[in-house]
Amino acid sequence: HGAFTGANALDVQRAARALAYVAYTNSYVDETTVLGADEPLLARVSGVSRDFFRVFGTPAEHGRLIGPGEGMPNGPQVAVVSDRFWRESLGGDPAFDRRVLRIGDAAYPVIGVMPPSFNLPSRVDVWLTSPDDVIGPVTAMVS
Repeated sequence: HGAFTGANALDVQRAARALAYVAYTNSYVDETTVLGADEPLLARVSGVSRDFFRVFGTPAEHGRLIGPGEGMPNGPQVAVVSDRFWRESLGGDPAFDRRVLRIGDAAYPVIGVMPPSFNLPSRVDVWLTSPDDVIGPVTAMVS
Protein backbone atom coordinates (compact mmCIF):
# COMPACT_ATOMS: atom_id res chain seq x y z
CA HIS A 1 0.00 0.00 0.00
CA GLY A 2 1.05 3.62 -0.33
CA ALA A 3 -0.12 7.13 0.47
CA PHE A 4 -1.48 9.31 -2.34
CA THR A 5 -3.66 12.33 -2.80
CA GLY A 6 -7.19 11.36 -3.82
CA ALA A 7 -6.63 12.22 -7.48
CA ASN A 8 -3.38 10.22 -7.67
CA ALA A 9 -5.01 7.18 -6.06
CA LEU A 10 -7.66 7.30 -8.79
CA ASP A 11 -4.91 7.44 -11.44
CA VAL A 12 -3.35 4.29 -9.95
CA GLN A 13 -6.77 2.63 -9.94
CA ARG A 14 -7.40 3.46 -13.63
CA ALA A 15 -3.91 2.38 -14.77
CA ALA A 16 -3.55 -0.80 -12.71
CA ARG A 17 -4.74 -3.35 -15.25
CA ALA A 18 -2.67 -6.21 -13.75
CA LEU A 19 -4.22 -5.82 -10.31
CA ALA A 20 -7.53 -7.37 -9.32
CA TYR A 21 -8.54 -4.41 -7.13
CA VAL A 22 -7.22 -1.03 -6.12
CA ALA A 23 -8.96 0.60 -3.20
CA TYR A 24 -8.42 3.49 -0.88
CA THR A 25 -9.29 4.72 2.57
CA ASN A 26 -8.83 8.11 4.15
CA SER A 27 -5.35 8.40 5.66
CA TYR A 28 -6.99 9.80 8.77
CA VAL A 29 -9.83 8.44 10.86
CA ASP A 30 -12.27 11.01 12.16
CA GLU A 31 -13.99 10.71 15.49
CA THR A 32 -17.33 12.25 14.71
CA THR A 33 -20.90 12.41 15.97
CA VAL A 34 -23.08 9.61 14.65
CA LEU A 35 -26.87 9.65 14.90
CA GLY A 36 -29.07 6.63 14.24
CA ALA A 37 -27.45 4.28 16.74
CA ASP A 38 -29.22 3.52 20.02
CA GLU A 39 -28.16 7.00 21.14
CA PRO A 40 -26.03 9.82 19.67
CA LEU A 41 -22.35 8.99 20.06
CA LEU A 42 -18.82 9.72 18.95
CA ALA A 43 -17.48 7.02 16.64
CA ARG A 44 -14.30 6.47 14.64
CA VAL A 45 -15.30 6.83 10.98
CA SER A 46 -13.30 6.21 7.81
CA GLY A 47 -14.24 6.88 4.20
CA VAL A 48 -13.46 3.97 1.85
CA SER A 49 -13.74 3.26 -1.86
CA ARG A 50 -16.21 0.66 -3.05
CA ASP A 51 -13.50 -2.02 -3.57
CA PHE A 52 -11.95 -1.50 -0.12
CA PHE A 53 -13.22 -4.76 1.42
CA ARG A 54 -12.55 -6.78 -1.77
CA VAL A 55 -8.83 -5.98 -1.53
CA PHE A 56 -8.71 -7.91 1.76
CA GLY A 57 -11.04 -10.71 0.64
CA THR A 58 -12.98 -10.51 3.89
CA PRO A 59 -16.73 -11.05 3.61
CA ALA A 60 -19.24 -9.36 5.88
CA GLU A 61 -20.13 -11.28 9.04
CA HIS A 62 -23.75 -10.15 8.62
CA GLY A 63 -25.39 -8.47 5.66
CA ARG A 64 -23.29 -7.54 2.68
CA LEU A 65 -20.49 -5.33 1.44
CA ILE A 66 -20.57 -2.37 -0.93
CA GLY A 67 -22.41 -3.30 -4.11
CA PRO A 68 -22.50 -2.14 -7.73
CA GLY A 69 -23.40 1.52 -8.05
CA GLU A 70 -22.87 2.26 -4.37
CA GLY A 71 -20.13 4.70 -3.49
CA MET A 72 -20.22 6.31 -6.93
CA PRO A 73 -20.48 10.06 -7.43
CA ASN A 74 -24.20 10.92 -7.34
CA GLY A 75 -24.96 7.31 -6.34
CA PRO A 76 -26.14 5.90 -3.03
CA GLN A 77 -23.66 6.08 -0.17
CA VAL A 78 -23.72 3.30 2.45
CA ALA A 79 -22.17 2.28 5.77
CA VAL A 80 -20.56 -0.94 6.96
CA VAL A 81 -20.02 -1.20 10.72
CA SER A 82 -17.58 -3.06 12.93
CA ASP A 83 -18.74 -5.99 15.00
CA ARG A 84 -18.06 -3.98 18.16
CA PHE A 85 -20.13 -1.01 16.93
CA TRP A 86 -22.95 -3.36 15.94
CA ARG A 87 -22.99 -5.03 19.37
CA GLU A 88 -22.40 -1.96 21.55
CA SER A 89 -24.09 0.84 19.60
CA LEU A 90 -26.79 -1.00 17.65
CA GLY A 91 -27.50 -3.52 20.41
CA GLY A 92 -26.63 -6.47 18.14
CA ASP A 93 -29.89 -5.74 16.32
CA PRO A 94 -30.45 -8.46 13.68
CA ALA A 95 -32.46 -5.84 11.72
CA PHE A 96 -29.39 -3.57 11.49
CA ASP A 97 -30.08 -3.18 7.78
CA ARG A 98 -33.10 -1.03 8.67
CA ARG A 99 -30.82 1.47 10.41
CA VAL A 100 -29.62 4.68 8.80
CA LEU A 101 -26.64 6.45 10.31
CA ARG A 102 -26.57 10.24 10.06
CA ILE A 103 -23.16 11.84 9.92
CA GLY A 104 -23.13 15.55 9.27
CA ASP A 105 -25.74 16.28 6.61
CA ALA A 106 -25.52 12.83 5.03
CA ALA A 107 -27.51 9.64 5.64
CA TYR A 108 -25.88 6.20 5.25
CA PRO A 109 -27.99 3.03 5.33
CA VAL A 110 -26.18 0.25 7.23
CA ILE A 111 -25.68 -2.67 4.84
CA GLY A 112 -23.21 -4.92 6.66
CA VAL A 113 -21.30 -5.88 9.78
CA MET A 114 -17.63 -6.89 9.53
CA PRO A 115 -16.23 -9.83 11.54
CA PRO A 116 -14.51 -9.01 14.87
CA SER A 117 -11.12 -9.84 13.34
CA PHE A 118 -11.37 -7.09 10.68
CA ASN A 119 -9.56 -4.03 12.02
CA LEU A 120 -8.37 -1.86 9.12
CA PRO A 121 -7.67 0.98 9.57
CA SER A 122 -7.13 0.36 13.25
CA ARG A 123 -10.14 0.69 15.56
CA VAL A 124 -12.62 1.98 12.96
CA ASP A 125 -16.26 1.77 14.04
CA VAL A 126 -17.93 2.77 10.76
CA TRP A 127 -16.73 2.58 7.15
CA LEU A 128 -18.56 4.96 4.82
CA THR A 129 -18.44 4.88 1.07
CA SER A 130 -16.50 7.79 -0.28
CA PRO A 131 -17.31 8.73 -3.88
CA ASP A 132 -14.48 8.31 -6.37
CA ASP A 133 -14.20 12.05 -6.83
CA VAL A 134 -12.90 12.38 -3.26
CA ILE A 135 -9.93 14.71 -2.98
CA GLY A 136 -7.63 14.56 0.01
CA PRO A 137 -5.01 12.32 1.58
CA VAL A 138 -5.76 8.64 1.10
CA THR A 139 -3.95 5.36 1.53
CA ALA A 140 -4.24 3.08 -1.49
CA MET A 141 -4.19 -0.72 -1.23
CA VAL A 142 -3.82 -3.22 -4.04
CA SER A 143 -4.69 -6.86 -4.47
